[in-house]
Amino acid sequence: ERTFDGLSTGAEEKKMGIKSSSTRQVIFDNVKVPVENLLGEVGQGAKIAFNILNTGRFKLGAGCVGGAKDTLAIAAKYAQERVQFGVPIASFGLIQEKLGEIALRIYAVESAVYRTAGLIDEAIGGNKAPAHQLKCIEEYATECSIIKVMGSELLDFAADEGLQIHGGYGYSQDYEIERIYRDSRINRIYEGTNEINRILIPEMLVKRSQRGELPLLDAAKKLSLNLAGLTAEKEPEISSTLATQQNAIRHSRNIILLLLGSAGQVLGDRLRQEQEVVARLANMIMVTYAGESALLRTLKLQNRGEDVQLQEAMTQAYIESALAQIRQWALEATARYLQGDVLKEFQEVVATLTQTTTVNTIQLRRQIAEAVLKANGYPVDY
Repeated sequence: ERTFDGLSTGAEEKKMGIKSSSTRQVIFDNVKVPVENLLGEVGQGAKIAFNILNTGRFKLGAGCVGGAKDTLAIAAKYAQERVQFGVPIASFGLIQEKLGEIALRIYAVESAVYRTAGLIDEAIGGNKAPAHQLKCIEEYATECSIIKVMGSELLDFAADEGLQIHGGYGYSQDYEIERIYRDSRINRIYEGTNEINRILIPEMLVKRSQRGELPLLDAAKKLSLNLAGLTAEKEPEISSTLATQQNAIRHSRNIILLLLGSAGQVLGDRLRQEQEVVARLANMIMVTYAGESALLRTLKLQNRGEDVQLQEAMTQAYIESALAQIRQWALEATARYLQGDVLKEFQEVVATLTQTTTVNTIQLRRQIAEAVLKANGYPVDY
């Protein structure tokens, strides 16, 4: 195809990272495409292009999880080999906190990847018809965007903290972490920037609700009519070591519904112009999806009789931190589009539903870091 009339390429681009990947402009000037080269139907190329984005986003995010695991292993190895003040720096609390945080974020995002892959596989079933597969993947476009954003930001976080653990040596090309740091940055840009995907996540959910595919708006309306009852509601009795986290996820989902409903009602079509509000909604949706995925995975392992002390620690620490973030995002978002007594009432509800517990997250991260150092990397394999 390079020999086709009107097709040419620009000069090779010199990039910050992924240097082994060729990057250049492909220029089309009245190019005639033979019938045998046509994919799909004439004039319907956008459908294929956009669905490629869905699968591309999912695969990119999943790949980033793998990259984060490799980065964690490199950082853990260096932390155990680097001696300062007569002891390995892996024994220092702040280094352990970094290792523990990387690992627990991997667990949450990996759980979301497994969950999304399972949902898509289940929808496709054994039907290999391209049109059916296309429709099934489109059904989970929101989840694909979530995986892309969370996976790419996970790898960026792991690369940044991994380099910090290396100290000045991490800034040297003699150490692998330097290349990882440079290469990771592009993931937040291609397959649709993370900003674009953040805008798409709430938008796609609202559109599906308007088409009657999801009962989001109806549920949001019911909740908004019973704000007082929402905070007075008695917590269900759950016989589980993760009962607190199960309730936290339920509260997070209710907050998201409240904000989706109230923002849509107050702002209407103007919501699209309030990108900061939309991004905070997306953030809440993403961490809730990842936290719930981690929770479901851990509960499933519990029910199978597995030893899940480590997975419980990761789930507890992730959801506890996510709840605090959700509180802040919700308060900032509602302050943008609500006023007076309505704003006060909404923010009181948010504050009540996001009350944090006495979970010792510092100790949990130390426990997770200990497992990372013992395993010389990511310590979970099921």
